[in-house]
Amino acid sequence: MQSVFSFKLRGAYNMMTKLTKEQLEKGVITASAGNHAQGVALGAQRLNCTAKIVMPVTTPEIKREAVANLGGTVVLEGDTFDEAQAHALKLAEKEGLTFIPPFDHRDVIIGQGTIGIEINRQLKDIHAVFVPVGGGGLIAGVAAYFKKIAPNTKIIGVEPFGASSMTLSLHHGERVKLEQVDNFADGVAVALVGEETFRICKDLVDGMVLVGRDAISAAVKDVYEEGRNILETSGALAIAGAEAYCKYYNIKDENVVAIASGANMDFSKLKLVVDLADIGGQREALLATFMPEETGSFKKFCELVGSMNITELTYRFNSGRKQALVLYSVGVHKKSDLEALMLEMMKSSEMNTVNLSNNDLVKEHLRHLMGGRSDPSNEIFCQFIFPEKPGALRKFLDAFSPRWNITLFHYREQGELDASVLVGFQVPKSEMEEFKNQADNLGYSYEIESLNEASKLIIE
Repeated sequence: MQSVFSFKLRGAYNMMTKLTKEQLEKGVITASAGNHAQGVALGAQRLNCTAKIVMPVTTPEIKREAVANLGGTVVLEGDTFDEAQAHALKLAEKEGLTFIPPFDHRDVIIGQGTIGIEINRQLKDIHAVFVPVGGGGLIAGVAAYFKKIAPNTKIIGVEPFGASSMTLSLHHGERVKLEQVDNFADGVAVALVGEETFRICKDLVDGMVLVGRDAISAAVKDVYEEGRNILETSGALAIAGAEAYCKYYNIKDENVVAIASGANMDFSKLKLVVDLADIGGQREALLATFMPEETGSFKKFCELVGSMNITELTYRFNSGRKQALVLYSVGVHKKSDLEALMLEMMKSSEMNTVNLSNNDLVKEHLRHLMGGRSDPSNEIFCQFIFPEKPGALRKFLDAFSPRWNITLFHYREQGELDASVLVGFQVPKSEMEEFKNQADNLGYSYEIESLNEASKLIIE
């Protein structure tokens, strides 16, 4: 409910108010593709100074316009945040501008920490405060305040599994830089936490919780259903963490607070969030059932699952196999309902059923590929993260084709800056090292998914 729909305004504005008149007259600069950019732009507008915002060229138009509408001058540079920040630091030195960092500065940390003051004013005797963690500015500020005012209140950080830099850093006692970062919760997709934020957090943070995309999406849905507000994925992160923590430790009848840190949801991302939300909230299960490829078997399958609420079902006849595969989603009101269905299926030796609800590859790609089986030799499957920019596909094809035959290609937009792509290749074992080197040199994050049980069940 802040003017720029995120907490980032607090830290940026607090640091900017501490600048001298001369510094403000020269102007400020920062690098950001998201909420910090808008915070700096609005802060500069209120303080009557100029602001340059360096953004990666992959930044969606809606975010560029948001910064421009607040009076900021947008400079596009680089494909990644690191490249944009390097350019911003060069411009700062060249033009005498003051760089406003997104998290690793004392005044920024103090500004974000004002959230702790407001929480304490509104609620006492708090068991735990759950804080989303990216670079660490917000949790460092909130922890510094609470450990002075209410030291018994636990400060719990929350990170996605694929962006767990603070968790790993606290575990190892030193800052750990991630080689790959999951951008699903883009507001916290940080490879390396701040030096100052880590120094504070290692002494004051009581614990960390890691959550998956499903749980984050379920939290977005819960907030919408209860209050008709739509949070961005990083904004719902702490809520997902609070739910997981309280469930694991059986916390009841205690005051807990989760910071909803931002509402700048990219509309194109909503479809993926909706797809993941029901599974994350344990309202839906994704199942695969094998049945004899013979007349009447599909009817028998439907009779077995007839009592369940089926929300999606895909079946494709395959004359070359003895078994057919049905991939389907069922609504789950109680865990016992799912267990009863699985038990009923297992009683029939001809209806073997596998629960794939926790398999990300299935949820993002394979559920859309039923009926696309083939049997090429030496086939492997890889999941790549493509930057959402012109030329990304051409660069990919130039790297692999025609050297290796592409047998499958499925693109899934994730919103924001990148997309998930599942690709099948024909790669002889003798050429695997060469293939991996080529994939590494491409510069796109990737995983070889051939060992994923689901890929074997559904595609092979």
